[in-house]
Amino acid sequence: MRLLLLVLLLGSCGYHYSSQEESGRTISVPYISGDSDALLNNELVYQLSSSGEFSCLQSGGDFTLRVVVVSDTQERIGFRYDRDNPSGSLEKNLLGVEDCRSIIAMVSLIEQNSGKVVMGPLEVRASVDYDYTDPGSPRDLLFAKSQPIMPFSLGQLDSRESAHDDAAKPLFRQLSQKIVIGLLSKLPEISL
Repeated sequence: MRLLLLVLLLGSCGYHYSSQEESGRTISVPYISGDSDALLNNELVYQLSSSGEFSCLQSGGDFTLRVVVVSDTQERIGFRYDRDNPSGSLEKNLLGVEDCRSIIAMVSLIEQNSGKVVMGPLEVRASVDYDYTDPGSPRDLLFAKSQPIMPFSLGQLDSRESAHDDAAKPLFRQLSQKIVIGLLSKLPEISL
């Protein structure tokens, strides 16, 4: 019974422990500065493990991947004119309906035994565009009351704040994939 509990506990955490022979290289991914919810950390560990070239450990790997989020911004990039509800005519005010969320991270790969920086620090960027409704628009408020809000829609029917949060997963996936591609390109130079 205790063995079953131990297997379940170890198998349910974000890091998967495996022997070094499976992938040849072990890598530790410590806390990412600027990633308060650890969503980027989880996605990065997932992408590293999925590559088949690295086994991720909480600590004590052959290499340590240091990532620091230096910028996480959003910029309004899409607008539309508001419409008058009864007549449908265009109003004079512009409403924001689309943003771009961008992230910049500094990435370094450090050899654990020697402390030597094998790669970096490199700047890695990713961005995602997303739509949202404007709660300041009477037309959008009327629509939101008559239609269910779908948080998985990447914002089209969400408020600006919710759409910003929904954009995190594809944004962090894109950034993590870029980091892993960079590491894979350096594999011939990385010796154990």
